[in-house]
Amino acid sequence: MATGQTASQQVDSDEPLSDRVAGQAEATLDVVRELLRARGFLTCRVSRIGLCLDGRRGTFGVVRRKAPELLVYAPHGAKVAEVTVGARSGAYLVSVAGNAANAHPVPADQPDLVARLLSDPSVVDER
Repeated sequence: MATGQTASQQVDSDEPLSDRVAGQAEATLDVVRELLRARGFLTCRVSRIGLCLDGRRGTFGVVRRKAPELLVYAPHGAKVAEVTVGARSGAYLVSVAGNAANAHPVPADQPDLVARLLSDPSVVDER
């Protein structure tokens, strides 16, 4: 991660994040998580870490945190979407299951739009 980046500039995918930035991204996703739960969705926030061992005796290596994801499921258990936080914009990126290539950006200051988007049957095909 580049020096001076903030949570709103966090990197998606497998770029390592500082503990502070990863924690901010998790907190941002938790806001959406509560809004989705209130609408009956099931959610799971996935926080990944990688451990790099350096092979020297007595050292454990370096822990690298990855960008967290929020997995969203319909009440009956079918996967509906994945939500992440955008690399530069800080916007929520909503990837609807079955159409992950087309992420829907939602402004960072409007987490309620994520819940409304995923509640719209024309956007989400609840299998």
